[in-house]
Amino acid sequence: MAGMKTVLVFDDLRVFVVAAKLGSLSKAAEYLEIAQPALSRRLKRLELRIGAELMTRSARGVFLTNHGSRLFSQVHRLVDGVTEVERNFALQVGLQASDHRS
Repeated sequence: MAGMKTVLVFDDLRVFVVAAKLGSLSKAAEYLEIAQPALSRRLKRLELRIGAELMTRSARGVFLTNHGSRLFSQVHRLVDGVTEVERNFALQVGLQASDHRS
């Protein structure tokens, strides 16, 4: 796209998708094994890059805004697919490592 200067960071998209799925920043941070303040910073960075609020935060959890719902529908399959590739690759590497040890 001509003139588009926004660079989205994949890890920020992953944080967004996990938080959206779990409906909780603390659960997302635990799942991703990062501190909640770091997770919140990543979400804020993503919102700043996109130029829109993606989630509303409340005592009951996080809820997607209209912009957040649109982004989620566009990126969740991508994030899930990359996560699956990472998982499969780690498994294959682990199996190869154990083959070499035997």
